[in-house]
Amino acid sequence: MFPRLGVFAGSFDLAAAVAVVGDRDEIEVLDLVAALVDKSLLTVVLGAGAPRYRYLETIRSYAEEKLDGSDESPLVIARLHAHEVECLTGITQEREPSYWLVDELPNIRRAFDDAVDRRDVSAAAALVAPFLEVASQVPWISGWGDEVLALPAAVGSPEEPVLRSARVLVAWRPGRCGGLRRLAEVLPAVTARWPVDELPSVLLVQLGVVHSLSGDDRVAAAFYERWGEGSGDPTTALARRLGEQEFRLSSRFPRYPVLEGIDDDIADGLRSTSWVTRSQAHRLAVLQSLERGDFEAMLQSARSVEQLSVEPSLSWFSGLQHQARAELGLGHLEEALRLADRNLDRAQRCGNRDAMGIPTAVFALVLQVLDESEAAAVVRALLPRRLTLLYVDELAALDAWLEGRLAPETRAALQAEGRAKSPVELQAFTHEVAGRHGLSHSGD
Repeated sequence: MFPRLGVFAGSFDLAAAVAVVGDRDEIEVLDLVAALVDKSLLTVVLGAGAPRYRYLETIRSYAEEKLDGSDESPLVIARLHAHEVECLTGITQEREPSYWLVDELPNIRRAFDDAVDRRDVSAAAALVAPFLEVASQVPWISGWGDEVLALPAAVGSPEEPVLRSARVLVAWRPGRCGGLRRLAEVLPAVTARWPVDELPSVLLVQLGVVHSLSGDDRVAAAFYERWGEGSGDPTTALARRLGEQEFRLSSRFPRYPVLEGIDDDIADGLRSTSWVTRSQAHRLAVLQSLERGDFEAMLQSARSVEQLSVEPSLSWFSGLQHQARAELGLGHLEEALRLADRNLDRAQRCGNRDAMGIPTAVFALVLQVLDESEAAAVVRALLPRRLTLLYVDELAALDAWLEGRLAPETRAALQAEGRAKSPVELQAFTHEVAGRHGLSHSGD
């Protein structure tokens, strides 16, 4: 068993060990694992879920070398691949988000690399496809779809739609596609090539959201009509309905009013046993509450979005950002700053520059409430003219307020000062000004 466990690139749980060992039952494998722990060959990794085990790197390398030199290496890797596909396939139907995915990623990558090395498009794509349905809720597997598409047999294969979808969704990540407008141009070309039943529902949802932000919203509306002609599967139909309602709420165009029954759609989504569907329903509830000006309800739904996401995913950042917006609406400036700090600090640690914009906007809007026009102008300078649907109206109002308070030459000088600062420097600057008004720093 010692060399077989060398197939794992990271830590593993008992179920994974049973899967790759293959010819022993759970009790036998547990006894063998315990023996390896007693001999200090395996270490126990404790976390929120089931215990995990890990070889020290030198021991793992030796076990892997022994496995690679044996005749059973292909069989053990095949068992690992089958186990990972089985676990990934069921992940969207779990009731709560699983940090197992983050811990397991090195092992999934091990199975993926083997499939790519063997030029097995189907096996490699099977490890990519499940991530698409949780694309916004978990940290993304950047570039995996491109690696498979580079294989000669990928183009024209049944897996091509999924792989193209992976490329599109990864393009939304920082610096991958030149912004949402480029993504809005790419999406229709991808989605038009295949029947909607062959595309991941998450891609169809994102099409509407992206077009409402930066593209031609009429393209998205037409696509939702086409999607409506697709599968009658209840889960897919609910995802489509929630996605279309999200598009209509976020598009803000009179020709696309929210469909009747939005409260029922949200309720149906919240009753789902799938954490992915419930997260989607909570996102829709956030937008609905914002539209109605019900910031208490918005705050509760945004907290649920955070809880139903894996840190530091797009959805996790979105949950924090919507909480900050709700706290601003409630007049809770210290809470808004605390959430903005948490958002910016995490974005800084993981290098996600796209996630730094919203907290910077919160800093500027808090300074506006405090009637600090010059300080607000400094912070506003680092933000684009249009940020996201969350602060479109607020930033427009901020700009009008600054125009009425500051002379053009003064504002230009303050903008130059702001553009020379980083988001973290503007964070410290905001707290310095806010402290003069009695607002405490979240780190105090």
